[in-house]
Formats: sequence, structure tokens, C-alpha cells
Amino acid sequence: MTRSRRRRARWLRDLDAGAWTDLSLVSAITAVLGIRGYLELTGYPTVGGDALHVAHVLWGGLLMLVALVLLLTFVGRRVRPIAAVVGGLGFGTFIDEVGKFLTHDNDYFFQPAVAIIYVVLVLLYLGARALQVRRPSTAEEHMATALRDLDEALADDMDAHERARIVENLDHSGGHPLARVLREHLERIDLVPSDRPRWTRRVRLWALDLYRRTVRSHWFGRGLIVFFLGQLVVKLGYVAALLADAWHGAGSLGDDLPGTVSGWGLATSSALSGVLVAAGVHALVRGRRLDALRRFQASVLVSLLIGQVFQFHLEQWSALTGLAFHLVVFSGLRYAIDHEQDLAAVDIAHPSPEFRIDG
Repeated sequence: MTRSRRRRARWLRDLDAGAWTDLSLVSAITAVLGIRGYLELTGYPTVGGDALHVAHVLWGGLLMLVALVLLLTFVGRRVRPIAAVVGGLGFGTFIDEVGKFLTHDNDYFFQPAVAIIYVVLVLLYLGARALQVRRPSTAEEHMATALRDLDEALADDMDAHERARIVENLDHSGGHPLARVLREHLERIDLVPSDRPRWTRRVRLWALDLYRRTVRSHWFGRGLIVFFLGQLVVKLGYVAALLADAWHGAGSLGDDLPGTVSGWGLATSSALSGVLVAAGVHALVRGRRLDALRRFQASVLVSLLIGQVFQFHLEQWSALTGLAFHLVVFSGLRYAIDHEQDLAAVDIAHPSPEFRIDG
């Protein structure tokens, strides 16, 4: 192995980093929404009295420190989602006060601040994604992921799905000497009894059973199509009204060049989102449910990462409502995609049938 290959091998990616990145993004946006909504409803109170002002940027730094300590202190898969949520909330709390650090008068209400916040989040998200997709996963990374997930075995808390995920990574480890030994050890591990799971596992199993029963129903696919097409029609109608106002110069957009630019930016975002929705509908009609969910999720991400930047410049409160709605949809799609991937990986004896429009 050459020196350059040895250097690359030291930097092994987490193959589940996409899920952690998405979780951090949603947490950061939730923090910005929550803080700005709370401050608006309470009249922007000052914490610390007349002598002091405890800016919430400090709480953001504290939360990011907690996430860092969690990652540096504990091993295994369990700590990653917790650290992703805590770190995302911390970063959102931190960057929410960016207006104070870009203006001479510490102006929290600096109008472009929200757009700057979302541009930063977009760049961070795209940068993280680029690190994940710039090259295929390697055998070493599959082996490292399998070793990381073995903490479930050490804690005597491994179930069939978790063992199957580890075995799958071992199968892609390129014949690593440890793979055979670990596979033999995994076959002798006593799994968590399916009839006596912990309450957290019972909740996950209940949610999984609810999801599988839902996707079996004849109305699931039709409802999914109607839902996404319906919100797309509403969004395009709103954009059409904005652009008509700007074109005729009858309202604020007609007198405001940045507002007109935001209208066109929102229109472009909506058009791209529409293309992804159409691709998702096509995949769903063809019975490729996982592909359809991924395309629907991509359409929501376009709205979150691009459309909301322009929407916040136009109307912050309506953007808050719309962004909260997109966060709920995004989380639901993330949940569905994770379970579809798990079901595909474990090779369940009686999988849920693929949906087709004919029922």
C-alpha cells in the first residue's frame, strides 16, 4: 500500500453520516424557528436583568460543547443521534444571533440575517453530503461501521435487525480477517427476546408495525400523491401571485428589487421541487416505493434549503409556519426511508407488498 493510500485509509467515513447530518439540520432549523417564535410571542425579553444580558449565543455554545463531550466520551451507534440533535440545536441557537455580529449596532433584527442563517446551513449540508458521495464506500469503512455497531452486543441489547445490519457490513468488508471471526461470534450471541423488549424498543416496534400496516392500505399511495401534488399547487399559486404583483408593479415587490429577486428565487425553487415531486409520483406508480420516498424527500429539502431563504426575505412569519410544516414532512419521510432500508436489508420472510396505483 502506498503512502497516499495509507493516508486516505486513516480517514474512514461513517456510512450512517447522512442520517446524522439530516438530524442535525432539522435540529438547527428547529432551534432558529423556536427561538424567533418564542421571542416574538413574549416581546423579546432580556435575560439577566438591567446589569447583564445573557445572549442565547452562549447557550448555543454550551449545547455544542455538550455534543462534543458526548462524542469524545462514549462509543457506539447510540450516542450519534443524541449528539446530532444536541449539536444541531446548539448550532441553530448560536447562529440565530448572527445579525448582532455583522452590524455595528448589534442589530438582532438585521433583515438579511435569516437568509444568511439558511445559506450557512445549506453550505454545511451540501459540504457534508459531498464528503459522503464523492467516492463509493470502501471495504475498510464497512468494517469500521460493523465494529462500531458491536456496542449493542457488548450491552446485551442486540436484536435481529441490528445483527443483520452488522452482518451486511461484514459482507462488504472485502474479506477482512476479522470479518469471519465476528460473523461466528454474532451467530452465538443471544438476541433480545422479541416478546420482552424494553419500552423504547416496544415504541419503535409499534411505530414500525403501524408504518407497515399503513403502506399496505390501498389508499396510501394515492394519498401520498395527492398530498405532494396538493402542496405543490398551493406553492406554485403563491409564487404566481408574487410574480404577477412584481410584473405589474402594483405592490411591494414591484417597488422592491430584492423582493422581486426573492420572488423569482422562490419560483425557481418551486419549479425544481415540482420536478422532484413528478419523479416521485412516477416512481410510486411503478411500484418503487423507496425511490419515490427519496425523491419526495429531495423535494422537501429543496424547499428547506433553497426556497425558505427567499421566503424568509418576503414574509418571515408565513415562512415560519411553512418551514415548521416542511420539517414535519421531512421527519416523516426520513422515518419511512429508514424503515424501508431496514426492511430491504434484513430479508424479511413476508415483506410488505409493493404499492401500485391499481391497489
